[in-house]
Order: sequence, then structure tokens, then C-alpha cells
Amino acid sequence: MAIIIKESTKDSKGILIFTHKERKCLGEDVAFIAPLLKRLKERYVIGMHWGWYVPNAQHPPYVDFHLAFEDTVQFHGEVSPRRLRFNSSSFTPSYFSRRPEVPKQWDIISVTRTAKFKNTDQLFHCLRLVFNQRPNTRALVICVGPPGKPATHHNELPELYMRLFNREEREQFSFIYVRTKGLFPVSRRDIAYFYNSSRVFTLFSDTEGQSKVIKEAMLCGLPVVAKAHLKGGGQQFFNSKNSRTFTTIEEGADCFIDLLNNYKQVEVDTEGLASETSETYTVPKFERALRELFAELELPFEGKLYLDNLGQRLPSHVSSDVHDSLRTSQTADVKNRASMLKFLRHLVQNRPIEQVQLNRVEQGLMQAQLYKEKVAYLGSAVLRRLALK
Repeated sequence: MAIIIKESTKDSKGILIFTHKERKCLGEDVAFIAPLLKRLKERYVIGMHWGWYVPNAQHPPYVDFHLAFEDTVQFHGEVSPRRLRFNSSSFTPSYFSRRPEVPKQWDIISVTRTAKFKNTDQLFHCLRLVFNQRPNTRALVICVGPPGKPATHHNELPELYMRLFNREEREQFSFIYVRTKGLFPVSRRDIAYFYNSSRVFTLFSDTEGQSKVIKEAMLCGLPVVAKAHLKGGGQQFFNSKNSRTFTTIEEGADCFIDLLNNYKQVEVDTEGLASETSETYTVPKFERALRELFAELELPFEGKLYLDNLGQRLPSHVSSDVHDSLRTSQTADVKNRASMLKFLRHLVQNRPIEQVQLNRVEQGLMQAQLYKEKVAYLGSAVLRRLALK
């Protein structure tokens, strides 16, 4: 959901930031949306936060600036829109830091989700190879998923864990598996403690966005093992002393064993990394960048700033940022176009969201657009299936 990070005043525009996931609800072809965006821009400078790898993005005409690095988002054609080089991983909480007094309990840690793109099943098969060669290895995998068995998730991970590792090995390999509607059932301060209790962090995704967990783990002093072809911002701070990359599961196992057997050679520059990714240092940098943006736009910069908890608020991971009736089940992203229309009216008309209603004509048009898109999607899916035959 769009968050306000600077209030508007009589003489100065505010700053409003949407997530990239909300583009589908904001297109100029969406009924009734364009006039509201035009009125909104009279009061706000509008930004967009990109939390996923997009190699050929379209620049929405209503957006004044983008929060994205080049390794996460490249824009279509010769368009070079205004870019501020920050994203949610730039604002990691300060408690993600090295704590030498914490004893090491685990050799390998992964904080992941059941979503198939995370490839947690591949991680299990890789750890099987590690245990074959280094039986004394200790591992911790914390894995979160939604209730039920959605098709886009690996729903049989507990069974795979039991099949690949015997009782004695499971004493050394802790698998914490949580099904919940929330994204963060484990305290992030506890996650920071688990990182400090471990030696090596890993993530088996092929594609990510800003890879917040990688930055969090590195700030705690952990080297990282990841795929060589990882797309997105995961490898942004990798070098030969703080990471290893692989292309096959066998190579991944070798990376773990090499790091663990030569751990004294690991060198993670947590201070240098903190200057780029810890909110302690980046929030002041971000404020300066915003002031420079307003100077470039020849706008006065006045009004209260809301720059707290940006690491969670920018990607819509704080549900309190939006009314429950408008958001998706797990995040604060607006769930559909009708909800976006209500939200924009709430902002433009400065009315409580409970007082904003859509009439029958508006509801009918929204449903018709949604139906048209579903038909187009199903048609393209059928064509793709026929092409594979």
C-alpha cells in the first residue's frame, strides 16, 4: 500500500510511495483512477518502491521517482526515469549487527519461505550431501508459509525432511516450519540472534528482489552461499572473502564444506556494509536524497517526515499502514482495483475510508475489467500449453 513518508503542507507537497505490486491497480486504463492520480499529484510527489527483479519495466507516467537499484530493475527502451538508489533492504534495523559474545550453535542457517521460487527442497538435498561428507554439521532452517496447500508453494517439506535425514541427523538439523497468515511469526530480533548463533547463511533462490535476509545475515558477520545466477539484488555486496556461489547442488555442498573448514579466512566487512544497508546510516542519507529531489523539482521541502521502520513499511509488510478491508491477506498491498479506488478517494477527499463507497456503476465497471483480464490470461495460458505440445 502507498505510504506517506512526508506530509503535505499548504506550501509544500508531501511524498507518497506505492509498491511495484500495485501497478496493476493504477494503470491509466483503469476506470476512474487517472483523474484521482492527477489530483493526488497536486498534493504529493509520487514514488514507487520495487521489491522484485524486473528486467524490462515500464515507467508509469504518474511516478516522479523510483526506489530501486539497477541490479533489481531496468526500465524499458531508452527511458531513464529518476531513480533513488535505495530499497527496503537499505534500511535494515540496527539490531542486525555482529555480536561476538553470542556462542555459535549452528554451522548453516537459512531463513526462507515455502514459496517454490525459494527452492527450499533443493537446499534440503544439498544439506544431505553436506551431511554425507561432514557428519558433524549443524543446521537451522526457519521456513514460513501460508495456511493450506497453495499450488505455488512446496507443501511437502516436512515429509522431505523426514525422508532425507534420520533421527540422529535431525538432532543436528533443526527445521522450524510455520504455517501462518502473517509474514513474520518469528521476532526479527530473534532472527538476528539466530544469525549470530550461526556461521554461514544460505538462500537457494534463482530470483529475488532486494534479498533483505542476505543483508541481515551479512550485517551479523555471516558469509553467504548463493546461486551464481541469482537475479536481483542478492549479490550486491558479494566478494571472494564474504561469499561463495554455485551452479549445482554438488557445488553448493562443496561451498559449505570449504567455508566451514576454512572459517578463519572469512572476512565480512560489517562496518562498510552497515554504511550502505543499516538504517542508522541510511535514513539520514535518504532524507538528503529527498531534499535534493525536491530541489531538482524546484519545490519547497517542508512538512513532517515519517522515516521510521522503512525496511518493513516500503514493501508493505506492516499491515497497520492500510485499512484491513483494502489489503491482501499477508501484506498491506492493496488487493484489487476497487480497493485502490477507495484508497485514492480517501486521500484526495480526506475522508475516513469507512465513508468511501463505490456506486453500482463503478462496481460493475471494475468487475467487467477484472473479467476481461481473467479471460485474456486464460486465453494466453491455453495458447502457451498448445505451443508446448
